[in-house]
Amino acid sequence: MPSFRIETDLRQYLPYWFREIAEFDAILTAEEGQWDALSEAISLVHDNFFFQTMDAPTVTAWERLIGILASPSTEGLDFRRARLINRLSTRPPFTLQFLYDKLDELIGPGKWSCEIDYPNYAIIIGASAQDVNWQGEILVTLGTIKPAHMVFTTRPEVWNVLLLDESVGLVKRVYHYYLGAWGLGLEPFADTNQTFYYRLGQWSLGEKPFGDEEQLEVIVTPDQNTIHQNLLDQTAGFVAEDVAAARINGTVVISDLAKSSSGSQAEILYSVSQEQAATITQLELLDSEGNVLTSAPVYVPVLGYAAFKHTITTKEGNS
Repeated sequence: MPSFRIETDLRQYLPYWFREIAEFDAILTAEEGQWDALSEAISLVHDNFFFQTMDAPTVTAWERLIGILASPSTEGLDFRRARLINRLSTRPPFTLQFLYDKLDELIGPGKWSCEIDYPNYAIIIGASAQDVNWQGEILVTLGTIKPAHMVFTTRPEVWNVLLLDESVGLVKRVYHYYLGAWGLGLEPFADTNQTFYYRLGQWSLGEKPFGDEEQLEVIVTPDQNTIHQNLLDQTAGFVAEDVAAARINGTVVISDLAKSSSGSQAEILYSVSQEQAATITQLELLDSEGNVLTSAPVYVPVLGYAAFKHTITTKEGNS
């Protein structure tokens, strides 16, 4: 739908005695198509004034002007627009807060980490490893912002959230067997003289469980937030210990892990060499029996080696 429209119903501007004439109707029908085309052309000019709405040819022209070598077959139009905005807005003065703001724009608030190793003059950026296009743009942006005497590296990271909730229900226990004759599977009966005897009933011990629980009502619901921080912290510690290995691309298993937990967060770190995998498309964490605990699709070309960090956070909630 164009953002700018020209009124194309020209019949409303004709005197009433002309509106029923066939020749005038045919002329206006032909002109309406031309007015629609003019409306779309004006709307396109309007949209091309803004990076967020400009079309592909205009984006290509700007990329040539700035010196960006685009790949339309693998880069979407929205990404190319955002990249232009990022390149044109990356202007000095550069500060650490400017870097943080840029990472929020490129990756998203709360989806990255930044470590400054001052003694070694290094900047380490941890970010999601799912989009190869943004990985490349992060490298270009950091190369523009960082001081010349510092080096930087990116560390692909995977974030997972483990949600815990608690509900408490009031139940009633219903027993199917009783101590005495009924417990042996016998039932009483009386003969014609009203003498009572016991005979084998229609059921036998073991056909049913000794008792069932019948739900009466829920007295604590998950949205009441009853889980204490101690349980969240202990769960994060258990998660860190439960991870025994990482698996790359479904085949390469890495058991040399650095595992830690702090508060309600568990962290798993490991590295992958180019000999193990030239391009990584899937990351998995396994337990000691080889069961998959987490799985994430990624795209990371490995040059030399790549370090990965999985962050698993335990929170209370159900969604």
